[in-house]
Amino acid sequence: SSGGSVTLSKSTAIISHGTTGLVTWDAALYLAEWAIENPAAFINRTVLELGSGAGLTGLAICKMCRPRAYIFSDPHSRVLEQLRGNVLLNGLSLEADITGNLDSPRVTVAQLDWDVAMVHQLSAFQPDVVIAA
Repeated sequence: SSGGSVTLSKSTAIISHGTTGLVTWDAALYLAEWAIENPAAFINRTVLELGSGAGLTGLAICKMCRPRAYIFSDPHSRVLEQLRGNVLLNGLSLEADITGNLDSPRVTVAQLDWDVAMVHQLSAFQPDVVIAA
């Protein structure tokens, strides 16, 4: 699903359920704006986002920059639950859903604590681009 808008379900509390990942930070907005202005950095590439939070940056990239695959990641299960919902809310399907839609990237939501992640865990995703906001 392409288009110029992203819809998010998010928390308004800065810290909720022991994490800051349920709110959208200005950095996510700025990175999304930069990505939309520089789509060549993402076209037909596999992108790994560390600490995806509510998913604003990744959803914008998935909708506007045509990556081959996008991996949203976060260590917190509440954030991952919200992320999955936001992916579906924006008309994208998760990797387990084999619809074969060639217009959208292969989307994965992964539990990953990037403070302690090992190189082999990161390289298993085979990213071409790694981003964080």
